[in-house]
This record gives sequence, C-alpha cells and structure tokens, in this order.
Amino acid sequence: MRILPWNGYGGAFSLTFDDGDVSQAKIALHILDSFDKKGTFFLTGGQSAFEKIWKEAWINGHELGNHSMHHKLPITGEEYDAYEEVVKAKHFLEKRYGGVVLTYAYPYSFITDGQIKYLQGTHIGARAGDDGQVMLKAEHNVDWYRIPSFVATTDTDIVTYKRMIEQAVEERAWVVLMIHAIEGIGSGYEPIPQEVLKGVLDEITKKNIWVAPFGEICAYWRAQKIVETAMRENKTENIVWNVPAFFKRKTVLKVESDLNEKYQLLQNGNIVVKTTGGFYEIVFNEGMLQIVEKRKG
Repeated sequence: MRILPWNGYGGAFSLTFDDGDVSQAKIALHILDSFDKKGTFFLTGGQSAFEKIWKEAWINGHELGNHSMHHKLPITGEEYDAYEEVVKAKHFLEKRYGGVVLTYAYPYSFITDGQIKYLQGTHIGARAGDDGQVMLKAEHNVDWYRIPSFVATTDTDIVTYKRMIEQAVEERAWVVLMIHAIEGIGSGYEPIPQEVLKGVLDEITKKNIWVAPFGEICAYWRAQKIVETAMRENKTENIVWNVPAFFKRKTVLKVESDLNEKYQLLQNGNIVVKTTGGFYEIVFNEGMLQIVEKRKG
C-alpha cells in the first residue's frame, strides 16, 4: 500500500496572509474566491476588526490561524508570556470566530523554545519564515513547528512566482507563501500588487497542484507520515496508529493498493471501497486499518 502524496496531486501550494490587514478582508478574499481557491489568514487575538468578514470566510472554507495574542517580538529583556501568546491566543480566537484553530504563524518569524513548548500538543503545525529551502518534498523529514515559507514582497515579480510554481511541479513539492498585504488599501507590510496575486492564482490553476489552506495540507502530510510509520512497524493485518489529541481536523488519506481480490480494507468494521479514481480513501482520525479476507457468500 502507498499513500498518495499531496492528496494525489503533483504538488501543493498554500497562500497564507499575516496580520489581518484591511486589504486582505476587502481585496484578497474576493480575489481568492473569484478563482475558487482557499487561503489561510493568521490573525492576532488582540485584533477585532472585520470579525463578521472573517467568520464568513471561515464558513466558506478559508482557514483562520493563530498569529499570537499581541504580535510581540519575544526578545531578551522584554516581558513575554509564551503561554498567553500561543495557547491563550488559540482559545481566544476559537471563541471569537467559532471554529478550531489548528496552526500558528510566528510574529516577525521569530521562534523561541517557549513558543514551541506550547505549540506541541496544541497545534498541528507552525509556519516559519524563509530559511532558504521552501520546496518541501513529501519524503523530506520536517519539523512541524518550523515549516518554511517564501516571503512575498512588493518587488517580487510574477516571473519569480511562475518559476517557483514550475519547480514545485517538477519536484512534486509543497510551497507556502507568506503575504502581508495587497496594494490598494491598508498599511500592511510589503503589499503585493493585485495583478500579481491574480497571476499567481491563474498560474497554479493551470497546473496539477493541490491549492489548499496551510492547515489542511499540513494535516494531510503529518497524517501521511504517521500512517506510513505504522505500516512499516505493523507486520500483521491490523495497522494501528496514534492520533494526536490536538488533531481535530478530519483528514482523509488517498491510498493505492494492489490487494488480492480475496482481501478488503476495513476501518472500524466498515468496508473501504475503491473509488472510481482507483484508490482507497481512509480516515486518519479512525486510528486503524485492517486487511481482511472477504467472507464467502
């Protein structure tokens, strides 16, 4: 059996937006929706603007992530409560917007051990900045709390993005974009031109790329790694894995299998039927998979 990387696509792409700038609420959401693509918007607990817009965006399939409570820079000498900035912020955002917050983005891309301590066990993954390697291949070992991203700037032209998208397809990789604002309104950091954002979305729409929120792709990849480990370690017909307590997203993995016709897959007593696409869909959150002989008659 083999789990199909990136939900069966040739690569993956996530557009993430920091700080909840007005240009995101008024421009970016509309552009994304016009291409029928979903993004991730990292908001701070101390931010209350556009609450209705963000709630509707979440309902419509966009992701809202945790960008800390106060967007502080956790440097030596400054009072910094990592628990408040990570865990309390998560709970605050969940209460405000009525959903489960799964992911975190570091303010100023500054990472401390204290942040990671509280992220582990509460978030599926955390987005960091650009460490020089933004092409993430499914076979790579990854630190779920230091997932790198490409930092978009005002001067980054569409040619750069096109090359990045082409490379993602060639290398069957996941690329995460970090965007702060869109030109037109607002005062966010390094606003990118609207036509550039449209050009990026137009280009990825042409490719065999899975375009999805950061948390959705992170959840699939992390679930894939866990199940693949269980498959290697379980030498019987019963494959069992641990589902982390914070893994609240229902995550469906696509699986290829050359099972003998005498056998079938079961999850908690339910038969897993092969799809018309020729693969099986298993629910990671079930925590188990059985390979059993079909009953005669």
